[in-house]
Order: sequence, then structure tokens, then C-alpha cells
Amino acid sequence: MKNFIIYTLLFSFCALWGCSADGDGVADIADADGDYIRFGAQVVDPVTRAQPSGIIGFAQLAASGFGVFGYGPSTGDYTTSLQPQLFDEATTNTRVQYHATASTDMSTVLAVPGSWSYAWNADRTAEVVANLKSWPKSTDAAQKLHFFAYAPYVASGDLATGTDPGITSVSGMAAGDPQIGYSVSTVPSTSVDLLWGVQSETGLPWKNVTRAKKSASAVLFTMRHALCAVSYQAQVMVNKDNELTDLGDVSSTAAIGTDCRVTIDSVTLKPKSGGENFYASGTLNLNNTTKNTPLWTPGDRSIDKLVLDGTEIDAKVRDPKPDDGNHTLFMATTSGDGYIPGITESANSQAVIANNNVFMLLPDDVAQTYELEVPYYVTYRQTAYTYSRRRYVGKVTIPDLKLKAGTLYRFNMVFGLTTFKLTVTAEDWTETPISVTTVVETSTSANSSLSRRAASAE
Repeated sequence: MKNFIIYTLLFSFCALWGCSADGDGVADIADADGDYIRFGAQVVDPVTRAQPSGIIGFAQLAASGFGVFGYGPSTGDYTTSLQPQLFDEATTNTRVQYHATASTDMSTVLAVPGSWSYAWNADRTAEVVANLKSWPKSTDAAQKLHFFAYAPYVASGDLATGTDPGITSVSGMAAGDPQIGYSVSTVPSTSVDLLWGVQSETGLPWKNVTRAKKSASAVLFTMRHALCAVSYQAQVMVNKDNELTDLGDVSSTAAIGTDCRVTIDSVTLKPKSGGENFYASGTLNLNNTTKNTPLWTPGDRSIDKLVLDGTEIDAKVRDPKPDDGNHTLFMATTSGDGYIPGITESANSQAVIANNNVFMLLPDDVAQTYELEVPYYVTYRQTAYTYSRRRYVGKVTIPDLKLKAGTLYRFNMVFGLTTFKLTVTAEDWTETPISVTTVVETSTSANSSLSRRAASAE
């Protein structure tokens, strides 16, 4: 059976104005027109469903700030022969930060310019006027400036090194387009989001800008997601008595969450045999040439699979491994130390990844087939001191899936008595619906029942 699922997501935009930096050939203080170079940023935030942790929205952008590269002034259009020396010849990666105590209420922020600046005092409550820069004087109004941005801001001393994931490099003083190096994490808890800035109308960087062409009182960046994200959710099939059931009328005759627990051992996502692996790294060129599309130079394809296990699985649904001695975890029927309800949601879904995190991946132009494999347990509490378990392996094939930048792929797993189903929704942060086709297969691998006595009875 194939499911065709199309979701359209709404967004809230946060337009915030602030100030920016220093420059070779740009006055160190405001000219006679008092026209400072100012920046703003807007970022898209999913609002129709809970936003996973790790994805940068307005609050995260305000906490980290964003980095800006400035080129010029030049009498001609931008070329790669220019150097990013506009703000400070010693620092190409200029940090633009949010006011320390400014409101994050959008109606207030939109009405108050000056929420962002690169020239704050030590506690980010007031600007240091001497550190502000201005546009070329009126007599040089035809000169052009060029701006590029990314987030989250990372100082050169805080770059990821070795096998650490995240931003690994930021362009230096050499001429050419600004570049951001990135390393992919294979676990959600250390995955790092990455955004780059464009003009909202053109979807391209702020190049060839004169003082007459700047956006109102600011050069306003629309921050777009350069990566895609993968999230897992889970549900159970139950009957009217809240007992685990299947596609038919068969049920467990045991209430889910108390006398019947469904717990997840691991989740593995991988390309089908013969397919291309996931990218492990890449370099993002901030001077993208296609509207709202990140310009990546991918690195090696050395990640053959994404495995979610151990503490990366949410504690409510993670199998407690009773074979390791955790027998009492299935005995408790109410909340308390060690109580594991398993998957209990039937009408809605619940998080599978701990702390509502996500996998962050480089986009991939290759449409290919992926396989999802989920070993899980159905455990029955038989008496106050005994229980039995059965292990299943749910396997699903997902054909023709292309990983697109700025897209959150939600894998929703539905667990039944002996049946496992999957639907995939792709929520696109650029407001374009995405269609994903999935094939649903019934889990077929089951182990014999196991019995254990509670530790308290041993």
C-alpha cells in the first residue's frame, strides 16, 4: 500500500533591526547624513506543530547571534577578487547580537529598531557609538557594499575539531566567496543546525548594495536552513478499551501503558543495498546562485546508516533491557522511579528521540530508496511479579526520497500487536508542499515469549 502525504506548513517571520561593523574605506562614525550600516534578521519558525530541539528559530538565533561578512566598497559589482575587509581587517567573521533584555514578543520587536547590533557594550544593553560604521558618504553614494551572513555564530576559537560535529571552518581574509565548513553528527544530541542569509525578494545574498538601495533602515537577512532534519515519532494501535490491537479485531486484552508496554530497542535508517551513503561533511558557499537554495560542495559519503539507540531514545519509550537486570521497570504501573510506560499515544504521536532532538543532514540531490528497521518489544505484565516479552522487527522501505534543504522529515511509526506501519511527512520551511511516498510492510520477525520474575521477588 502506498500513502501520498502532502502537508503545508505556516510560518512566523521575525523581522528585527540592528547595527553592524567596521570598514576599510567606510567612515568610522556616521557621516553628515547620520546613516549607519544596520542589519536585521528574520527566521522561519514552524508554528503548526511543536518545533524539534536543535532547529534554529528566533529564540535560538537571538541566543547565538549571526555572523556577517562585509566586502567593499567597490565601484563595480561584486567579484571574487574582493576581500572581506569592510568591517575589521583583523576579523572577517563579525558577530551581530540581540539586545540582552529586549522583548521576544514579535509585535514589540517589530516596532522597536535597534534590537540587533555588532557594537554593544559589555552587557549588550547599549551601543558603543564609536564602534558603529556608516554607509559611504553622499558624495560616494554609487559605491557598492556586499554582505553575507550565516548562523549560529561561531568564533574562530570555538570551531569543531577532529571528529566533533558542527561548523568546522569559517573563511579568513583571502579574496573569494565566504565559506563555512560543516561536519555531520551521527547522533541527534550533538547535531547542529546551519542557516545562511539572503534577501527575501531574490533569495540571493545582499550584493551590490548602495546606500540608496538598502532595505529601509537595515540590510535585512532572511535566514534559511541549509540542512534537512529527520525526526521520529511513535503511536500505538488500540481498541476502545485502550488495549493494544492490530489492523483486525485481535487485541492484547491488556491495557496499554500498564499491563502492556511497547518499547523501542533501536531505529536504523539506511540507504537500500547499492545506494549512496549519507554525506559526512561539506562546505557551504554563502554566495548562493539559485534562489533560496544553499550552495554546497559535499564531502565524502562515509555515513552508511543512522542508528538511534541507548540514551538517544526518549526514556519513556526506550526498552529498559530487562536481561541486564532491570526487571522491576515493568512491574510498576504508576509514575515513579524507573516507571517506563512505553508508547501510549494513539490519537497523536509522541517523541522517540530524546529531548525532541533531530538528525541534521546535508541535502542530497540523489533520489533513492531508504530502509527503516525498528526492533521493538511488546511486554505483558502477568502478575505483580512476572511478565512475558515478545520481540518484533518492523521493516519499511521508503522509495524515491530526495533529502531537500530546509525540510523536516517526520517519520511516524505506528505499532500494533503484530503490525508495524510508517508514514513520512515532509514539512518544508520555505512553504512549498513536499510529497513523500512510503511503502508499508508488516513486521514478520518475532521471537518466542520470555518470562521474568521481578527483582523484588528474587
